Amino acid sequence: MKVRREHPAFHPLGEQRILALHDQVFAVLRESPNNEEKIICLVNVSSERQCLEVDLTELKTQNETPWRDLIGGVSFQVKENQMFVQLEAYQSLWLLGR
Repeated sequence: MKVRREHPAFHPLGEQRILALHDQVFAVLRESPNNEEKIICLVNVSSERQCLEVDLTELKTQNETPWRDLIGGVSFQVKENQMFVQLEAYQSLWLLGR
């Protein structure tokens, strides 16, 4: 709950959108009311590791800044507006971007 309170993308008036990234991954994009912060919430709903490629162009973020997981602290590099993410079985990530 502390992490959620610290990030405006989880504000109740922020926008949220379901993303169709992978059949075995539930994905939601959360945006702060002022559109300055974006968080991609990813949940692997399967018992197997899942690898996915996130096209950030579709999310209207056009920079090469790494996205950081708010749960585990791991950073994910961006190259040519693509971010490659690996999720272990039933793993959740909250990826912070700007």
